Amino acid sequence: MGVFERLGRMTVVLLLVFKGTILSFAASLQIVANDLVWVGDWIEMPRYGANGDVVEMALHTIKIQNWDKTITTIPTYRLIEDPFKNWRGMIEAGGRWIKLSLLIYQFSVRFCDEEMIERFEKIQILRDYIRHKREELERYNREQGIDPC
Repeated sequence: MGVFERLGRMTVVLLLVFKGTILSFAASLQIVANDLVWVGDWIEMPRYGANGDVVEMALHTIKIQNWDKTITTIPTYRLIEDPFKNWRGMIEAGGRWIKLSLLIYQFSVRFCDEEMIERFEKIQILRDYIRHKREELERYNREQGIDPC
């Protein structure tokens, strides 16, 4: 058996023994270089039942605390191999998008007349808003010399 044959066999054995470590190390480099995931990010990986905050990132695993406080552990290299959704952008934007359909009958939309405004002003949650807007409109009309009639 030659030197190169022995070296080749040793390399194969080492690769089999350290496969997970090598994959995880390469994945960790890609995750950091591409700014994919950080501790505190909310990620979603349906294949593994993960939907929550990243609480720990190690060489071999990433721990995710799901919305129901369960912990899911995913091998680091799976973030490179499998698709996942990172909700960091939504959190940084300070809001949350909600998709829904709202159907409005187009002929029901119209300008408010005085009677309608008085009716809305009787609703407690709208009262202050309507009064504020009326004052703002009156002040603007006075400053611009606009006759409201």
